Amino acid sequence: MIDTALVDSVLKDGTKIAANPKDAEIAAQCLAEYMLGNEKIGVQSFAARNPNFYVFNAVIHMDEKTPHLHYDIIPFADGFKKGMTRQQGLSKALEAMGYGNGKDAIKNFTESERGIFQKICEAHGFEIEPPKKGRGFTIPTKIMETYYPVVQDNERQIAEQERQIKANISTISEQEVKIMDNSAKIDKQNKKIVAELPPRPDFLNPPKEPELGYIFSYEDQKKRKKEYAQEMKEYKAELRKVEKHNKAVPNEQAEWDNKYLPIIEAERLSKEADEKLSIAKSIASKNAECKAELERQEQRIKDEISKGINEGLSADRRAIELLERRTLAIQTRATVNKSYQQKYNRIFDQLYQNERSSQHDYTPLEAEPNRDFSSKPERNERE
Repeated sequence: MIDTALVDSVLKDGTKIAANPKDAEIAAQCLAEYMLGNEKIGVQSFAARNPNFYVFNAVIHMDEKTPHLHYDIIPFADGFKKGMTRQQGLSKALEAMGYGNGKDAIKNFTESERGIFQKICEAHGFEIEPPKKGRGFTIPTKIMETYYPVVQDNERQIAEQERQIKANISTISEQEVKIMDNSAKIDKQNKKIVAELPPRPDFLNPPKEPELGYIFSYEDQKKRKKEYAQEMKEYKAELRKVEKHNKAVPNEQAEWDNKYLPIIEAERLSKEADEKLSIAKSIASKNAECKAELERQEQRIKDEISKGINEGLSADRRAIELLERRTLAIQTRATVNKSYQQKYNRIFDQLYQNERSSQHDYTPLEAEPNRDFSSKPERNERE
């Protein structure tokens, strides 16, 4: 922001920033190459580097203090067994691209992309400052008096909501136990019913027609013809049974479907519901973990805010104390100066009066014998 500014500006801390349009254009080029890639230095486009991020918008802003990039993505992954095979989700997308799981995935992705952007900037002669830890939240002390009561009120409301949530969770847990017991009983009964269902009527394959064959011996041939006649008789009887059975199969299947298919479908839906319930519980567990993490982050933010408020109050107290000391020192100095001034004025007045007195004060001399002091100018001259 300081080195690639588009306009002159002054930060809150008084730092002056001078516009640098030339470097700003280079910065914008670096941001464009970060999204579009640069074949000369072996950098792929953002979409090629991250195939599981669908980029539907990317904009470089050149109308603020410094060039910067906004991009919007839809993270997705393939291979889901429940629902659609392709579904959206950041964690699965990062995992599919080889960044791992959990917080490490975000960290690995951020470090990888920062390295790529650093490579692009170095190719243009820019050096990126290492990342710094954020300052957290600060609150101006002048609004602390109105803000702090709001924070306390919010904390009270949050505590009350948490108490209510715990009570609700206890009630829900009891209901879940009852539901699980009833579900187990229902599952057991459904499995028993499904196991006792008669098989669904099905078509029979026609019997294989016997073959007479050829035998060279006359006696054997004669005997074989008698056996063949009996086999044909049995074959035709079996064939009539099969034809009669197959003719009745469609009606029997329709009756079986009307009678037993709802039971089988209910069992299938029950099994799917159990699977979805298991997934929902897993998601609820993850949500609970996310909620716990969010609460930890909120607590950290509250601690940082409280710390900032306390530091601000301490700074204000120190400033007030120093101001009071400075005011007292100024008043004391003024009093001392006034006292000394009066003292010196009296001394100077006394000295001045003494000096004026010494100019007109003289002791008359006694007349010396045989001397005439009747002339005043002579007397003054002698003095």
